Amino acid sequence: MLIQQKAIQTVRHSPYSWVEAEFHRSTQVIMEKDFPCTFGILGAQKEVHYISALNFPYSAQALAEDITQYLSEIRAMPAKERGVSGLLVYFEPIGAMSLQSLQLTAWELLSQLERYDETPWPAGVSRDPADPDYAFCFQGEVWFINFSSSGYANRDSRNLGSQISLAMQAFSASDEYFNYNNKRKANAQKLVRSRAEKFDGCPVHHGLGPIIGEEKPSPLKLSYFIGDTNQIDSFEPWLYETISADFYLIDEEIVSWLGEANFRDAVRRMNQLGKEVIVVDDPNTSLTEQVRRLNTTKDVLWITSNPAHTHICPEEHVYCCCLRKDSHPEEIPGVLLIDHLFDTFALIKPSIKLS
Repeated sequence: MLIQQKAIQTVRHSPYSWVEAEFHRSTQVIMEKDFPCTFGILGAQKEVHYISALNFPYSAQALAEDITQYLSEIRAMPAKERGVSGLLVYFEPIGAMSLQSLQLTAWELLSQLERYDETPWPAGVSRDPADPDYAFCFQGEVWFINFSSSGYANRDSRNLGSQISLAMQAFSASDEYFNYNNKRKANAQKLVRSRAEKFDGCPVHHGLGPIIGEEKPSPLKLSYFIGDTNQIDSFEPWLYETISADFYLIDEEIVSWLGEANFRDAVRRMNQLGKEVIVVDDPNTSLTEQVRRLNTTKDVLWITSNPAHTHICPEEHVYCCCLRKDSHPEEIPGVLLIDHLFDTFALIKPSIKLS
């Protein structure tokens, strides 16, 4: 659902009522003293931003429709307003997830938009995310994308107070705003980065690349999901294969550990995604039989909180996930460590990172 910034209060009695609080939290951060993005500030002051609210389960078609409508709306604006009007995409919050899982969740949706795009891909831009010359494109536009999340513990400029939010702007609107003058654009970039260093208390992340015109540009894609600290590289979700499981086999110990209410909420979310959840009460004797009963060659997730149960993966397509506790070792060979049950919505298969 696309909403004008000025009309955010109209969602109060709709299925998207949650986005009003999300947007107000973001506005508080954006209007905070020394927030880096001066254009985001100006757009908020002029009330020319647009909000895309995505209910769970997240729909690529809904986002595609919102972006298309946003482009139509800003093309009717004066150029100076169009240049500071951003599209703020909010994902309805769900259970807690790790930062990497949140980044992968956002990318999984963005990567599906191409199927709803009938406009020719911009010339000179690679369509392959693994290519250095790749950039996210939609409706014939190259897009600036800023992934922000409450999962960022150290980089305040990338934490707008929401679990997942994307700040998006078409490059064409930005180029027009600066009268297609790269020197002016570079000066603005220097100002934003100087403010970011002050706001975050550290140098800007290397994934953002050099200032325009100073050196050979780095891949634009590395600016999408920058690390929480400068010691962490930008996350590249396109280098991984996700696990798309239809069945979740869950160790009964997790139910008592999480509590009935939290577990029921997790199951409800999984069911919304069309996943089947089966609680296994005695994995040592029944897990192998349970997998055989499923009679499937699709990926199956076995989720336990007990390190002693992590070795029980009877088939190649059964992936073992261990819900991390303080007593867990840093790594368990062949096991995917997860911080929250909801990490299973965005798991990557181990040992298949592309070279």
